[in-house]
This record gives sequence, C-alpha cells and structure tokens, in this order.
Amino acid sequence: MKVIWSSVEIIRNVVYLFLGLCVCGFAEKNLTARIDGRMDLVLLVLLADLMLLFVFHRQVIGPKANKLPVRTRNYLIIAAVLILIVVYMLS
Repeated sequence: MKVIWSSVEIIRNVVYLFLGLCVCGFAEKNLTARIDGRMDLVLLVLLADLMLLFVFHRQVIGPKANKLPVRTRNYLIIAAVLILIVVYMLS
C-alpha cells in the first residue's frame, strides 16, 4: 500500500510540474521568442519558473503545515521577477 501511495504521489508531482511549466511557458511566450535559443537565458528562465512554481506549491497546493515564511516567500518571488527582467534585458 505504501508503494502505491508513493507512486501516486510521484505521478501527481510530475503532472503538476508539467502543467506548471506549460502555463509558465505560455505566459512567457514573447520572452522565450526573444531568447532565440541561447541556452544560458533559457536556463535562467527555467530557474525563475521553478522558483515561482515552488512558492505556488508551498503556499497553495502543499500541506498547510509546510507553508513558507513570509520573508522567504517574498525573496523568492522578487528573485524570480528580477531574473525574468534580466533575461528580457539581455535578449
């Protein structure tokens, strides 16, 4: 039973990651079009997306006991937005 529960949990997390990255990719369609295949900028955009998905997961989807402290949440959101601004300026 434990194996089944852990495999369901893994599948749920993979589906969440896939859907989250699709939504972020759709929202950043103009930004990713400007990057024009530069791998360093693509990795920075992926890092910012993962930071935003982590904050969203911990604050909204995850268990209520595992919420991020306000300061950490704000730092992660500000860092992700700054990364996206830098990528926009570099592209």
